Amino acid sequence: MRLTHAVSFVTVAAVASVASAGPSFTTVQSPSSGELSHGEILGDLYGGVWSLNSDGLTLSNGDLTAQRVADSITNPASVGSGFGPTGDDQLWRSGAGTVTARAVQAADQHTFGVIGASGAFVGLTDTRAFGTSVEVDQDSEFRWALRDRSTNTTLTSVTGDNARPWRSARDQLVTYSILGLDDRQDTWLLFWEDRAKGFKQWSDYDFNDAVIEVKAVPTPGALGVLALSGAFGATRRRRRN
Repeated sequence: MRLTHAVSFVTVAAVASVASAGPSFTTVQSPSSGELSHGEILGDLYGGVWSLNSDGLTLSNGDLTAQRVADSITNPASVGSGFGPTGDDQLWRSGAGTVTARAVQAADQHTFGVIGASGAFVGLTDTRAFGTSVEVDQDSEFRWALRDRSTNTTLTSVTGDNARPWRSARDQLVTYSILGLDDRQDTWLLFWEDRAKGFKQWSDYDFNDAVIEVKAVPTPGALGVLALSGAFGATRRRRRN
């Protein structure tokens, strides 16, 4: 079911001083005619009608929340721990997770993968292999990568990687943390722009060309907490009955 809610986004600029620079967020343009917005894609995946909150960055359907991850932040490696983004969505911390292709709004053919410490691209899934989960396990910081087979171009989550002699570096990835899911796993949605503005390439920067869901694999201790939480919830439901 396609929803009709239109979504607009704003850019939050980083302050001038490098020492005190805060998070910045890439602007997402309105989708091209006939394509789905981020809110509509979220509705297709998780249900409900998604609307933009007053911060101009977070979307919600009343039960779930899609919270933007910063596209750039000073000293991001100092933020957080465990598998997930290092504060911003450019570099990701080591650990295990699963990736699942969820949506495509582009004619180009892509392979989604990772680039680890070796610097080599490792393909994980075709972006049209919807619903098929693939495991990823990295023992060091890594970056996500989208290989566009139609243009023979590889773009990554690190903005600086996307520079070419004929164009400046551009952010090609917008990421949301999905909060409130029943499985309680850390979950992110990666929204890719598959073409970078420059020589012989055109881009609309609506960041909907390929959408990948990433879930962290819980550690053994976390699995025990989840099991107890589930049992507690079941007990509460039985008492209500």
